[in-house]
Amino acid sequence: MERRNNIVKLILSNLFLRLISICNINQYKSNQIDNYIAIHPPILRNIVLRHPPWI
Repeated sequence: MERRNNIVKLILSNLFLRLISICNINQYKSNQIDNYIAIHPPILRNIVLRHPPWI
């Protein structure tokens, strides 16, 4: 019984760590996109005006 509880704890902590790392990766990607937009605003603005994403 004790052993099974330990295994469950291990699995849960593993999942938790994986979730944290996924969140960090997504945060990093969105930062990269923000940086790109900050560096190249005119180009992106032209693209968006020509091809609005909501159409």
